Amino acid sequence: MTRATRSFDEQAGSFDQRAGLPASACDSIAKELVQLAQIAPGDVVLEVGAGTGQIGLALCEFPLCYVGFDASAAMLDVFKHRLRESGRAVSLIHTDGNNRWPAEDGSVKTVFSSRAVHLLRVEHVVEEVFRVASPIEATLVLGRRQREKQSLRARLRQEMRERLQQLGYVGHEGQQQEREILDACIRRGAAPLERRVVATWPVQHSAAQVLASWREKSGLAGLEVPAEVKESVLSQLVVWAKDVFGSLEAVQSADEKYVLDGVRLSSKS
Repeated sequence: MTRATRSFDEQAGSFDQRAGLPASACDSIAKELVQLAQIAPGDVVLEVGAGTGQIGLALCEFPLCYVGFDASAAMLDVFKHRLRESGRAVSLIHTDGNNRWPAEDGSVKTVFSSRAVHLLRVEHVVEEVFRVASPIEATLVLGRRQREKQSLRARLRQEMRERLQQLGYVGHEGQQQEREILDACIRRGAAPLERRVVATWPVQHSAAQVLASWREKSGLAGLEVPAEVKESVLSQLVVWAKDVFGSLEAVQSADEKYVLDGVRLSSKS
């Protein structure tokens, strides 16, 4: 079991509360994805990193064939619980995305991943996308949350990364890795799609809330760091946040967005 998988297993029960998306945003994301990818009734949609099923369940409101997989069995258990409540029949598979994906060659109309594909090897993702993609036409769509750069959470995260880098811990930026995947597909003949902001919603955070959510995680910034390093960095952030925001409990408002980016694979790709 990888560190990332262990982390998501540990977070499964609280993930949606800590990092989930509003239900209205999930509905908008699903609707826009179906339009962007030109998904027709019966088309196969393969979600890489299905997680707790927030977007997957919204996608299943459409007449498509949904297949989702994830390396975290605990996250999929949350998804399955949602499915039992909805009464929908969906194919969910527990497997590591760095292995062969659970789809036959040329069988998938749309590959979708939300905030997960950056955890996988770039070369493997590209090879699997082209393997499972329909030879007629297919689409790869990647989704991510976008925060205002000056929001409280974004500023805290940037400060945390800088302090980790000073200690020799350098993480990878998920957005950069997603860009590498899309660019690699374009080099193989795929056509870029126009980036879309498909949902916007207001949030309110305090430094105390953000730091508490980070303490629940097994690492920091997607990195596995010793417990003493984690505690030291978080303690430093407490002092920094008090100085910058005036109080750990001070609440700041901001807007968050959800962005879809992707490429179209045609029979010529």
